[in-house]
Amino acid sequence: MLISFFLKRFMLTFIGSFIVLTAILTGGNLFTKLPLVSSLKAFITIFCAMMPMMALYGFPLATSVAVHVVVGNLMAEEELILLRFLRSAQGALYKAVLFFSLILTLCYAPIVFFIAPHSYFVGKKLLLKVAKKHLYELEPHRFHSPYPGFTVYFQDKIMKDGKPSFSKLFLCCIPQSQEYYLFTADRGWLEKEKLFLSDGSVYNSSAEKQYAASFKETEIDVNNLFNLGKQELEQKQLKFLTLNHLLDLKEKDSHIWMEFYRRINQVAWQFFIPFFALLSILIFGRKKSNLLTAVVMSGLFLLMLYLSMVLGQLSEKSLFISFILLYIPLVLLAGILLFLYKQRYH
Repeated sequence: MLISFFLKRFMLTFIGSFIVLTAILTGGNLFTKLPLVSSLKAFITIFCAMMPMMALYGFPLATSVAVHVVVGNLMAEEELILLRFLRSAQGALYKAVLFFSLILTLCYAPIVFFIAPHSYFVGKKLLLKVAKKHLYELEPHRFHSPYPGFTVYFQDKIMKDGKPSFSKLFLCCIPQSQEYYLFTADRGWLEKEKLFLSDGSVYNSSAEKQYAASFKETEIDVNNLFNLGKQELEQKQLKFLTLNHLLDLKEKDSHIWMEFYRRINQVAWQFFIPFFALLSILIFGRKKSNLLTAVVMSGLFLLMLYLSMVLGQLSEKSLFISFILLYIPLVLLAGILLFLYKQRYH
């Protein structure tokens, strides 16, 4: 009875927190792409497509918040004092956290290995489609800066089969690195995911180098042009790979192995976060509102998860070292919380 009571509270709080946090994370991520979105319909479509990808972060955050809030409320209402004197009640709470962890981990694994990679692929495709459509609607004889780091001018626009070609172009591209490119071309046109330029010149400037060249014909990856990513939108990109692709390709490339281990690490964090949250609220919780504790500790868990992913990339040439670095934050955080818990209650 008590197990179902705690589990129901955990699940209800998790569902509400997950919806709110995932929506906020998705909106924040899409906010940086707002110049690419020209209509409410496009915004809603891309928002829905990107939500599963943001669920990778909303899920563990909501999990931590749920445990913190439920146990924190018990602490504020002084019901937790009673639980400490009843072993059966303590056991029910711990079992509820275990069942809560198992249920969410089973739900999180498909998101990590299947849903999020597909969502990332679809979201990038939609952004690219919207960006190209926006470019089609620009007017000639004007300078346009429709996207961050990109300015374009063209003298004339000719529509053929619903696709434009531009004459007398000027492009200024400033990628995320500290350099910029200036292009001039007699003619330009879009084809699939490439912008083709003919009879023009290019000037590149950075802190380390400067050069200029002329060309008969060249092409620019539209993903780089719109700052949507440095690589082409192909299934071979690591973030797009589902579990089936990872298992098929992991023998051929060490980077595939590391991507596989990183996702296993994400699932492991999801399993342990409810226990970390329980320990942290018992250590740092107070009889008053524990919302601040929930926010701070949940943010800390997400930061440690991100840190573990970064550490795992530091030595990708050695799978063993990368594997060790990948799991150091998880083991370290578990050790610190267990030590603090024993210091306080024993």
